[in-house]
Amino acid sequence: MNDYGSDGALGCARVLYLLDGHGNRDQIILLCNEAIDRDRNVKAMMILGKAYEELIDDKATSRMWYLRAFRRGLPWGMQFYARSHYGEGNLVRAAVGYMAAAVARPFLILKYGNRSPFK
Repeated sequence: MNDYGSDGALGCARVLYLLDGHGNRDQIILLCNEAIDRDRNVKAMMILGKAYEELIDDKATSRMWYLRAFRRGLPWGMQFYARSHYGEGNLVRAAVGYMAAAVARPFLILKYGNRSPFK
């Protein structure tokens, strides 16, 4: 995996998530953390947030990772952050998050490009 860097670790995590997310939960988290440690991979932050939200049911930790991805320039981070608040009934936080995502998205896309975290 060292030959492929953080993108290799991220790719492995994606494949494991698609094959059996619950069965591979620990390995997915390990691979995402490796990708983040190597070069602050924002897509790995999003996959890690999704894993914490869907596989572990730890919404607070998932929101932390979504917010980190947003702060590092990934527009979807704030949208997933807001969606998580909405799912728990925090409508004010969700509305503020969605508005922040709508305002920031065009600027982040112009600066960093349109990077989908799940492809």
